[in-house]
Amino acid sequence: MANPIYASTTYPFHLPIARDMYTALSGTVRSWITIDTFYRSCSGTLPALTQNARPLDVWKEGLDNLAAAGLVRELCLHLLADSDIAAIHPQITAVDGASSVLEQLTLELTPGIDRHFVNRKKLRTELEKVSAPQSPVGVLLVRGNTKSGRSWTRHMVDRRAHELNEGPIVYLCDINAARVERVLRAIFIALDPGGRINTAINSTDTAWMDEVIQDMHAAAPKRGRRLWIVMDDLGEVDGAPKVDKQIRVFFEQFALNMINPEFAQYFRLVLLDYPLGKLPSKWNTEISAEDNTDDAKPGKEELIEYITHWAKRKGKNVFSEDIEAKAADILAKANASAQAKNEGLWVGVYRELGEVLSTL
Repeated sequence: MANPIYASTTYPFHLPIARDMYTALSGTVRSWITIDTFYRSCSGTLPALTQNARPLDVWKEGLDNLAAAGLVRELCLHLLADSDIAAIHPQITAVDGASSVLEQLTLELTPGIDRHFVNRKKLRTELEKVSAPQSPVGVLLVRGNTKSGRSWTRHMVDRRAHELNEGPIVYLCDINAARVERVLRAIFIALDPGGRINTAINSTDTAWMDEVIQDMHAAAPKRGRRLWIVMDDLGEVDGAPKVDKQIRVFFEQFALNMINPEFAQYFRLVLLDYPLGKLPSKWNTEISAEDNTDDAKPGKEELIEYITHWAKRKGKNVFSEDIEAKAADILAKANASAQAKNEGLWVGVYRELGEVLSTL
């Protein structure tokens, strides 16, 4: 999967390894002429760098320009080829070898606080398509039966948006946005806090949706980066919709607008618990990707892979035979609990997994 630092259209100063390279460069390569030489070696068409500025500021400007042009990798290659700055090659090598959160099995929310994310290989692939810069695919549908891990998807989406410096996501569900007014308000606030909020809704005519969506389009540039909207609970329970039925209609209309690149550059849309069955008649499959949680049920091999990864990450020595036994035990207990308590299999897996890891 693509290096997240190279994939970002703004230099991700918020990522520790990216910030470390920036700090190393600012402290080592301080001459404006030398900075400009490295900068220009990537492309002769880049904007001019500000002169008579601190190295810290010149490098910040340069890295942002290079990221916007997709040239951070070129810079790293030139830097690594220069033996005069070998002392900071480790920081540059770390950036060059950065792996995406999409490849990680343990999602680090904050230092020391992790979230388990077993399997979901299809989700990882589809999310990479959706999140790639300039990708025409801007909508992700997540379907599947109840208690199959659909809502858990939001954690991976949140970490991916954070990685690309496009967070925080707007996460909406039946708890905080059961009615369409709440949905619209949350999106407008995320786009432009303190700006105009259009919640002019007509319950008998959907034409208002186009006007609201165009107002969102007008407000989007003020945010300065893409907005990830994650709408959950779009399915039904006992034959009744979990949220206002207009919400799903609104987001289907929103998705139709994603065929316009000028509009889509500002948004990414993830619809969780989207009903199984046919898509709306005007739906354009060229701009959407799909994941079905029923195809990613927890299995023994995935748990072995996860425990092995976790142990290595934590510096724990665990025999492969022990890992295999623990994986089988987790699945057995989770399956028994799912039948006895009528809970989702993933719920039991993550509970049992947490207990096992706490003993290692």
